[in-house]
Amino acid sequence: MRKNEHDDMVFSDRVGLVQTEAEKLAVLKKDLQEGLDDVAAGRVSEIDEVFARLKTQFPEENVRV
Repeated sequence: MRKNEHDDMVFSDRVGLVQTEAEKLAVLKKDLQEGLDDVAAGRVSEIDEVFARLKTQFPEENVRV
């Protein structure tokens, strides 16, 4: 993830930067492991908190829960 010009966190398309299928797979495996490591370390958010943040960030999208 990275911040955009509005200081919002956005996902970057890292897979689009690589050339071969093997490189794509390596990037995906690395990203997956980073996510699993975050979960194992307790770096997670409750789903209700996530939806509340999304509704605040994107009120015009009329997100339904």
